[in-house]
Amino acid sequence: MKKRKLYLLNAFIVLLFVGLPFAWSLFVVPLEKAYGWNRSMTSLAFTGELIFFSIGAIVAGKLSEKISFSKIVKLSAIFLGSGFFLAGFASQYPLILITYSFGCGIGCGMSYNTLLSCIPLWFPEKTATINGTLLVGYALSSALLGPIITLLISYFNVQIAFHIIGIVSFIVIFFGSYQVQKPTPQDLDTLPAIKNQNRVISKDYQTKEMIKTPHFYFLFLAVVFAGGTGSALINHASPMIQEDFKMSVHFATFIISINSVFNATGRITWGILFDKIGMKRAVILDGLFLISSGLFIVFSLFIHSIVLFILGNSLLMIGFGGTASNIPSIIRKLFGDLHFAMNYSIMNLNAVLASFIPSVIGIARFASVDYITPSVIISIFMILAFILYFLLISIKMK
Repeated sequence: MKKRKLYLLNAFIVLLFVGLPFAWSLFVVPLEKAYGWNRSMTSLAFTGELIFFSIGAIVAGKLSEKISFSKIVKLSAIFLGSGFFLAGFASQYPLILITYSFGCGIGCGMSYNTLLSCIPLWFPEKTATINGTLLVGYALSSALLGPIITLLISYFNVQIAFHIIGIVSFIVIFFGSYQVQKPTPQDLDTLPAIKNQNRVISKDYQTKEMIKTPHFYFLFLAVVFAGGTGSALINHASPMIQEDFKMSVHFATFIISINSVFNATGRITWGILFDKIGMKRAVILDGLFLISSGLFIVFSLFIHSIVLFILGNSLLMIGFGGTASNIPSIIRKLFGDLHFAMNYSIMNLNAVLASFIPSVIGIARFASVDYITPSVIISIFMILAFILYFLLISIKMK
């Protein structure tokens, strides 16, 4: 019982550093000033990271059948740490795609999938709450470490900041891997019994069976729209605040940190709600937050209100955090635990499609004079996500 708490705390800390690639918004303006890149180019780099994140998750799912979770996290430390470190030498645009997009994306996806597959097994009585707790660490990365990144960039430069982040993240993730262990049959016998086992199905779905169900596609597409727009906000929040609302980089960094707190709040809140009120109510409530956020963001840009913009951002981050927290819980609820690692990695392929949304927003911004048109696109995507969530919970499993 004490050991599982240690494993949870360790995973939480590791995920703080695994989430660093998603602080990309803080690097956008410095890189554009340093190398003359435009917004569509920096958006594409983030899109590439999301694509390789999905690939890394699949690699972890396959490797989990052959090697230990601990070894997978060690490999991810090498990819992520070297990705950041080498990005400091990426003065030519293709190099940032090889270092940050590929290296950090692969490493991030491998650790993310592995920790979400392993640690909840130690808490069978409240897996959704543990999912949310783990993802708080992932989401708080920008809030807790973002100001440090901004300080490194301003005190040194963006290149040295990449070097330092690469070294520190490698050390934390690599040594943290030693506390990533799957419970043995003897461990499982000592863990609390499941208090309320209300799984929707009575068998564990293999991946080939899962992808034949309509529920897989409803969830997959809902997360494409909800997750993609959340990622777009992460990518564009800092330049949006600086360009459309004429705020300073320090204020933008502060707002990003606040949004990260709401992102983290959404993850733990929906984890607890999922265990308390069930899947259907938790999913519908998440969808309502997403729709409300899109409307607030659009309206704030029309009337040029930074207060409404911050409110919309906060609601979107809560809903985005809820979506991230709900995904593993829904997969366990609908398709079981036995094949979770591979099922979860396949579901995470939604990030490949979702990864294009930040680029779509970047292109829309490049083609217009402000972020009003991109915000309307975000709002439409939120409505589509809600419709798909409703279909997911309305159709019974066969």
